[in-house]
Amino acid sequence: MFRAGIDPHAAALTLTALIDGLATHVLSVNGPESATAADAMHRTLTTYVTHTILAP
Repeated sequence: MFRAGIDPHAAALTLTALIDGLATHVLSVNGPESATAADAMHRTLTTYVTHTILAP
């Protein structure tokens, strides 16, 4: 269920841009840092969805 008053189209566009930017960062990192970058991407996406899109 979406948070009240959220524009689902705008939220989807923002989420897509966030995923694209984070994925680009993860793919640009080599070695052990890539695992850390992937974990950071997961945390960032989860936080965004939980606090911005989903209903409290």
